[in-house]
Amino acid sequence: MDQQNTPLSRQTPYSDEIDLFELWYILVKKKWLIFVVTLLFTIASIVVAYSIKPVYKATVHFLPVAEQDVQRLQAAAQELDPVGQDSATLFLGRNGGLRFVPGYSRVDYVFELFKRDFKSRDVRQRFLLEKKESLGELNIKELNRLVDAIVLNEPGKNDDQAFVSAGLHWPDAAQGAAYLNDYVEYASAETVDSLLNELKGLQVIKVEVIERQILALRASFAVEKEQRLSLLDEQIAIAKKLGVKRASEVVSDGAASRNNPWELYLKGYEILEVEREILLSSKNDDLFISGMGEKLQQLEYMKSIVLPEELQVVRVTQKAKTQLKPVKPHKKMIVSIGVMIGGFFGILGAFLSHALSNRKAK
Repeated sequence: MDQQNTPLSRQTPYSDEIDLFELWYILVKKKWLIFVVTLLFTIASIVVAYSIKPVYKATVHFLPVAEQDVQRLQAAAQELDPVGQDSATLFLGRNGGLRFVPGYSRVDYVFELFKRDFKSRDVRQRFLLEKKESLGELNIKELNRLVDAIVLNEPGKNDDQAFVSAGLHWPDAAQGAAYLNDYVEYASAETVDSLLNELKGLQVIKVEVIERQILALRASFAVEKEQRLSLLDEQIAIAKKLGVKRASEVVSDGAASRNNPWELYLKGYEILEVEREILLSSKNDDLFISGMGEKLQQLEYMKSIVLPEELQVVRVTQKAKTQLKPVKPHKKMIVSIGVMIGGFFGILGAFLSHALSNRKAK
């Protein structure tokens, strides 16, 4: 009890109260200093907020295309390379012809190709370089900055929505919206071109394979033809020496005379000369080549396949529109921060000024 009533313990609350009054006295005394410093910082923050060039955000939303939109692509792919498997998982794979991708539908696979092209830095650079008339000359740093300005926002794994959006931050609201819409079309065209080019490449390969097979058949027949003509010349000479002009009925009906090439003279040189004349005068040997008709039909069919000229690989649900309100700078936040910083330095200046005044007085 005595310890609680010591002079020191009784002075502590009083001393604290004096300190609070003194702090308040300093703030009131130096209020103009605090006001001026806060005002200067506020003005500076306002100048900064309104001097920063505004940035507008353009946003576009899109979805995968419907199943019927890729049916023409699928039909052409199956005509070029019918594999007899489940068409629901048959895809046109880049640099690999047709391939099967488990777990994907055709629509999802085409949409993945579009997103890959959309995110490609090469595609973005080509797009921006084509826009250089409106953008002006760009150095590497500026080009990379503009490339990174286009952002693709995909739904998360746990997100039920299938919507995919893309955003572009641009200093001009109307120009940014136009650029983003144009880029979606540009990336879509890149995907379509790559798919159609691969189909065309596959068609060219198929045609070349069949043409090589036809050339091989013709080359093989040419050798057989020369051998046949040589054989006929020999057999005709033998038949003439033996005086066999026409084959007798007994000999012509015999299996040996028909099947043994070295007994062709038994048919008589008249028949053999007719055969030789037919072979020599023939301008189209394809009629005599076994399997040539089928190959020619395959070639004609492969060349007649008409590839789709236009495809849709993405469905835009909402195009980018001109925004009236910029996303940057946050003027209110900048001014608020300026006021708080100004108030802090104003109060700090007030205490420092009071401390210096007391030191001079002593």
